[in-house]
Amino acid sequence: MALDTLLEPQAREQFPDALFLTIFGRNPNHKRDRAFLIQYLNTIGKTREEIIELYLKRGITKAQLAAIYETGITPTRADFKKYPSRLVRRWMGIASQPSSANEIDQRLGRQIQTDPVGEAATTLYLEMSYSVIRICHLLETGAKQARLSDVGTLFLYLLARAAEFLRSIRVLNNNDETGSVLTLVRGLYEIFARLLFANRRPDLAFALVLPAVVDGIKFEYCKNKLGRVERRRVREISSGREFRVDYSLPEIFSLCDADRDAAIHPDFYLTLSAEVHPTAELLFEYVQKKDFLLHRERDTLFTMHMAGYVLFLVWREVAVFPLLSRRDNRDARYALNITRDAMLAIVERLRPFVFERGDDPFGKLFLGIYESLSSPYDDKYWRNERSAL
Repeated sequence: MALDTLLEPQAREQFPDALFLTIFGRNPNHKRDRAFLIQYLNTIGKTREEIIELYLKRGITKAQLAAIYETGITPTRADFKKYPSRLVRRWMGIASQPSSANEIDQRLGRQIQTDPVGEAATTLYLEMSYSVIRICHLLETGAKQARLSDVGTLFLYLLARAAEFLRSIRVLNNNDETGSVLTLVRGLYEIFARLLFANRRPDLAFALVLPAVVDGIKFEYCKNKLGRVERRRVREISSGREFRVDYSLPEIFSLCDADRDAAIHPDFYLTLSAEVHPTAELLFEYVQKKDFLLHRERDTLFTMHMAGYVLFLVWREVAVFPLLSRRDNRDARYALNITRDAMLAIVERLRPFVFERGDDPFGKLFLGIYESLSSPYDDKYWRNERSAL
């Protein structure tokens, strides 16, 4: 096949920049930033018109773009031999077919974005993938100051765990298994609570890393009066100092003066737990409807709503963590704003329905989420911070 279907070198050089701009909201600094490109090509915004149009403006043809989506490689005339020959032949075959351009035209169809809620749900879906890339970028290229302290190391470890949860959520979403996603969302929510703790109470949160260094020489678990090991406390053997290393979520919210999160937590966590465990609340739903609801039409949007809110909370904490660089905080604020805008689009559509619910638990939870999205940094902690200044 003719080699004229391959990318021009300058066009290929623009492709990572375009993807980086889409994910981070800024142009990359080639001395510091690394665009995690090839391994994530199959999860980039194939239904977002502005993304596709951006690539086309960078000199990539529609047929070439279809070939990139299908094969995950970006070969040029100068380096195509570095790729497996079978994959290159497939790439050139797709790039030379007129029907490949038609496929991209279909993705540019205006019917994709006619519904604001559908667009918002698509944005949240993409943010699950983009957030993995952003976290990996942060851990690979930045956070030098955070690595120098125990609380900073804890924060970065929690972010790495968040990326693992998000990666698993992405896999389930891609396979249309959203009914199982909330089991992972609950774990992501518990990670958020500890990010909050590290952010607002570093004087206490640093001790959360101590269980990893209990060795019977420098640190050991404390024992109660009956001589049983107490896993919530660790003792430094040389000094006899004791440190608490485990806190419940309500305790964390109370210690952090996070009154909004504390108000939302009981109903929000109960909702997540009801999807994880066979609780009475979930059984009541089945009994009332006389149906096991094996095919739950509400799963996708409901899951995106719950997962999107927890993702918003994670980025809220990353955006203000003081041991990260200004660049990392800024990238987190960009992700925070995108997630918040998509969530608000969904919430606004549901507001009239919720106001009719009165003061029931769902109505209170919904309104609490709406207030949190509208003013991310307006709880008791931040009010006290402003008054101190």
